[in-house]
Amino acid sequence: PYEIDVKSAEAPSIIKEVADDSGIGAVWKTSAGANVGDTVNFSIKLEIPAYKGVSGMTLKLTDELSGLIYNAGSAKVYTSRPGGADSFADEVAGALTETVGTYDETTAKQTVEFTLDYAALNVNPDLPIEVYISYSAVLAKEVARDSTTVPGTTDKTYNRAANKAVLTYTTSNEPETEKTTDAQIASVYTYSFFLDKRADETEDGTSATELKTLKGAKFTLYKDATFTQSIEFVKDGDYYRPATADDDAATKVTALEADNTLLVKGLDRGIYYIEETTTPAGYYAPNKGFKIELNGERDVADNALIGKLLDTSSFTETETADRLLIAGTKPSGKARDFDSRITLVRSQPSQPKKSESSAFGFFICAEGTTSFAQIFAKFYAQGKAEISRDFSRFFDPEFFRSFIDPFCPFRCCVRT
Repeated sequence: PYEIDVKSAEAPSIIKEVADDSGIGAVWKTSAGANVGDTVNFSIKLEIPAYKGVSGMTLKLTDELSGLIYNAGSAKVYTSRPGGADSFADEVAGALTETVGTYDETTAKQTVEFTLDYAALNVNPDLPIEVYISYSAVLAKEVARDSTTVPGTTDKTYNRAANKAVLTYTTSNEPETEKTTDAQIASVYTYSFFLDKRADETEDGTSATELKTLKGAKFTLYKDATFTQSIEFVKDGDYYRPATADDDAATKVTALEADNTLLVKGLDRGIYYIEETTTPAGYYAPNKGFKIELNGERDVADNALIGKLLDTSSFTETETADRLLIAGTKPSGKARDFDSRITLVRSQPSQPKKSESSAFGFFICAEGTTSFAQIFAKFYAQGKAEISRDFSRFFDPEFFRSFIDPFCPFRCCVRT
């Protein structure tokens, strides 16, 4: 008979990973990015040495999900994982049963237990066992709510969902001695951006560098550069986050209101397009069509995301008085708190729209109380007059026909 000291033998081990669809490096990593509401794929590699003299084992995987909601019934066991997120092969039928705990919205936690059948896995006792447990979970809306402070900082945060797995096992030789592996954690990060809506003019009594805040704007975020695939959001407190399948239809919106500021959370890293679809009263829309690129910082060793956004940020300043600023930056500055790169992708003419007293300007010309040139020069110097080659753009030509000075070389609009 064999005499085996199992304590001295190599122990079972697990490796927990999440599928990263960024195309950067390997598919399976210790972390990935996702939108709130997205389905995320996970993999646990289980390795058990070829024990001799061991007739059986109990195997229980305990998975503690934080910010993730397990898709019940999604777990399967395979003997190989050739490549991509969906490339598992050779399923081991009947090798797993699951016990699913209730997801707690307050703590954003859920526990799932997988009980594995050692006999089903150990088809060749002379060879080590190497299998993959595959399953999926949905990134919960609470991830956007619960922020974590970036280590070494006091004013920067990130949003992270975690998935911690531990294998507990016993052998037939020591059925009463329960052992556990080291915990394995896979993380899923989301990102955010902050818009500061301002005009190209200062508030009364403020410095020349402090631009006037504007209320009443609405923005729509798109997935594509053609601005056709809008993203639905739900407002939670002071921020918007992507809508989920469980959200009430009445709460889902594509027009995000900015009460001079707009905070959007729960986004995957990647490229988005934003357009101002409603403009504050008294202003024309800005040059519209901005490209927002959220690039997560990655570990140099395995290209896994680490939760921070890259430090560099830039955007192309548009020729508009209704300016879009990012993260409270100045027009020529860089965003301090997140990694966004914004460039203009399409535009339309834009200018401030102020109250216009057309009759005043033209009555003066018609009455001839003073020369048109003098009146125009005065108001132009004060910034209240502008030249318009397209008179019909401002007024009804028929209504003002009798007031137009036939000797004027051009027409003007006086802004008061």
